[in-house]
Amino acid sequence: MGPGPDHPANQNPGVYPTAALRRGGVDTRQLRRLLAAGTLVRVRRGWYATPHAHAGAVRAVACGGCLSSVSALRWYGVWVPETPGLHVRAERHRPVKLTPDLVRCDAGHHLPAPRAAVEPLPTALAVAWNCLDHEGRVVVLDSILNLGLLTPAQIMEALAGHRGLNSVLTACDRSESGTETLVRLRLRRRKVRVRPQVFVPGVGRVDLLVGRRLVLECDSRQHHSDPGAYQRDRDRDRALQAMGYLVIRLTYADVVHRWADVVPEILALIGRRAHLRPPRPGSIALAG
Repeated sequence: MGPGPDHPANQNPGVYPTAALRRGGVDTRQLRRLLAAGTLVRVRRGWYATPHAHAGAVRAVACGGCLSSVSALRWYGVWVPETPGLHVRAERHRPVKLTPDLVRCDAGHHLPAPRAAVEPLPTALAVAWNCLDHEGRVVVLDSILNLGLLTPAQIMEALAGHRGLNSVLTACDRSESGTETLVRLRLRRRKVRVRPQVFVPGVGRVDLLVGRRLVLECDSRQHHSDPGAYQRDRDRDRALQAMGYLVIRLTYADVVHRWADVVPEILALIGRRAHLRPPRPGSIALAG
């Protein structure tokens, strides 16, 4: 099942070329009225935006390009690793007014010239491939597959000819957040057996299970904006602990910025084989 009608993949960021306005029935006289009323603003020659248009898309078009690569993926709701700058793409020989926080992405000759304010998702993914390392690529594909934005076949088509695709797809396991993917990848690199999205009776799915009872829960955002969700997470942790599980809850900062400080705690538990002791009978985790 693909994204619903309210998903960004099916929405316009509020930035339109003249041709799109014409197709919508806006002639030259109406365009002048819309500009005079402030309903539209001119971004650059042949491009217009609504007052509440996506700021990144407006900046990308204003500089002479379109929103692309990881910045476009973020617009589509894909979990993207922290990447500096706003990533834009333009026709190869078009001058782009770059500022220090704009990154011009070169995708080679095989992609069509940009025609929209935000690249189509398959094109944005192809452009982002050269902006990400192996870990970032797995995170992005995990997110796209989990959200149902593209099928594996569509991903293969979008990335045909890109080096390393098979190894990235092999590493994907459809985790439900980027932090979960990062933890899974990093522990597996250390030869730790990690199972994602394991069902625990009476609690539900846990992010990651190591051995028989070490549960790793990974917060996907920098800050919990929902106090209710924060409380539910803690209630789940206590329920798991009462069943005999060991629970480590990793914040966004733990995974993204403090991993070297956090991983010794996990490895110490594994080194003591504490993760292999069974939880209370009747609460055994089931395959996800």
